[in-house]
Amino acid sequence: MRRLSWQTSRNDRSPDRADEHGAPVKLGYVPALDGLRAIAIIGVLADHTGYGVFHDGGFGVDVFFVLSGFLITTLLLEEFEGTGGFSLSLFWWRRGGRLLPALAVVCAFVAVTFSVYRPTDWQKTLYGVGASALYLSAWVRAFNLSSLGWMGHTWTLAVEEWFYILWPIAAVLALRRNRLGLFVASLASVAVAYRLVSEHTFSSAYLINAPDQQANLLLIGCALAVLLLRRRELLSPSVAVPSAWIALAMLAVLLGGLAGERTTHGLRFYSGEITLIGIATAVVITATLLAPASLIARGLGVRPAVWVGKRSYGIYLWHYPLMGLATPVHTYTGVTLLASRLVVIVSSFVAAAGSYRWIERPCIRAVRRREQAVRAARRRSEVIPAAR
Repeated sequence: MRRLSWQTSRNDRSPDRADEHGAPVKLGYVPALDGLRAIAIIGVLADHTGYGVFHDGGFGVDVFFVLSGFLITTLLLEEFEGTGGFSLSLFWWRRGGRLLPALAVVCAFVAVTFSVYRPTDWQKTLYGVGASALYLSAWVRAFNLSSLGWMGHTWTLAVEEWFYILWPIAAVLALRRNRLGLFVASLASVAVAYRLVSEHTFSSAYLINAPDQQANLLLIGCALAVLLLRRRELLSPSVAVPSAWIALAMLAVLLGGLAGERTTHGLRFYSGEITLIGIATAVVITATLLAPASLIARGLGVRPAVWVGKRSYGIYLWHYPLMGLATPVHTYTGVTLLASRLVVIVSSFVAAAGSYRWIERPCIRAVRRREQAVRAARRRSEVIPAAR
């Protein structure tokens, strides 16, 4: 079975190179993917603050879901093909170290400030702190148990947490039977069909928040990873790049509200919007990887976009509670409202920058050191009995 060979070093960016022993080479860091994250988080900010063309920019979270499915499956395949196995415990340790510390700080901040300051919806928000910490936000909102106030945006974190728990288990079982390609293709097809049917069946609260309703996006990303890592010969950069430009235009139209279920102008339709966003995102990811020297990949990889993309998790965590602390601005209009929203956005970027530097990166380094120690200990335990 063919293995994908992406990068061997910083000086060799050719996706067709392998090392001299023929071993698979890891994907490596791709700046354009951070640029795509930047587009997604800017869309979310524009939607939640009520400004900008992207009045449906909240669908930027759908871009995040596709990226998550792609990256997690890529990491899983690289480890499995490189070592012949996959450590679920170390995977969950890495995810926890990446996501939990920053979330814990936000939850503590919200619990204290909302208890003292008591802005609008402070009681729902405090309830949301508990649901967020337990990663139950998605289900609480899906069944209309609570809006969770200014912690309601954490429903996306709950969706991803369920994915991190269930998908690696299912994928490893399929890999051991050498059926991952068929498995993920079938599962993604079922998830897409299920979503399309659900859009005419379930309530809007369930469609927006329930983890099973986002499975199509996550699995589109998973299927893309398997396709790129195991069947890359089926893809052509000369086709991928023009398709990506079309996909970017589609994302702009959908996130900008120029088409979709709630639009008041342009193309109007009643199902499939989320799936179209997922497919468009997958096409853009494909082009950035197959043609890293293309204008689209270099454009997404510019430094400001990469900076924002790397801190997108912190921006997402902080912006909504900070808006909650500024609830009096809802009585403002015009320039006053714009100024207050700009203060919230700037504060979110500052908080995210601090979180990335002093919380997220140190925790990531600590997790990596712990993982290296565990792997080294496991290797020693395997060598010693063999020597005996």
